[in-house]
Amino acid sequence: MTDLSDPQMGELPHPRRQDMSDEIEAWHFVGKTLRDGRPIPADGRWLIHRGPIVPCESGLHASVRLIDALRHAPGATVCRVVVRGEIIHEADKLVASRRKIMWRIDATDLLYAFARQCALDVAHLWNMPDVVRQYLETGNGALREKARVVAAAVRSVERAAAAAGTTWASAAAAAKAAARAAAMERMYSAYSVSPRSSRLCSIDSSSTISIPHPPSPARPGVISPPITCELNPAAG
Repeated sequence: MTDLSDPQMGELPHPRRQDMSDEIEAWHFVGKTLRDGRPIPADGRWLIHRGPIVPCESGLHASVRLIDALRHAPGATVCRVVVRGEIIHEADKLVASRRKIMWRIDATDLLYAFARQCALDVAHLWNMPDVVRQYLETGNGALREKARVVAAAVRSVERAAAAAGTTWASAAAAAKAAARAAAMERMYSAYSVSPRSSRLCSIDSSSTISIPHPPSPARPGVISPPITCELNPAAG
């Protein structure tokens, strides 16, 4: 497999075309069907695009970095794929003439945990209500609705203050914008992929999230170690 997991891949200034006989490992999220309505192919089956490949328009898409694939996710099923043939690389994705799913998992719980962690990473930027923090820290479903109601109440206060034209509203809006920007920065810069070392991604937190590796039909009874999301010091 060709390893194109260098973080610099995320900074390509222009699309780069590549014709390859080797395979590139990447990530791809799917919903109930492919974007064009076709059924999602079975694991191990090559999907072939006949015709020109154009990023965001035609061809079979994927991302070398998992966090980039998440930006384009139509659903919560994450697939480990390989692509080959004609390939065009862009900053956060690639498009190819051939793509095959090696394995897939339902990442719903993992994505909820990731979203809560992103919110906690910027908790210091606003006066977070206790119930909201408790839900984010524990993931306790019993607190989820109460946390939503409290957060909605805070938003209502912000809107009312904005309508009154107060200085506080401007400060709150600035803090909210800063929180969003910080969260996006953490999401899009704190991840790296290194298939050769089995490290799937990194998150700027003290916790480690593991994705169980699906069993291999070729090696029945053999359980591979989980793929983990761990702290990457180089990501800052």
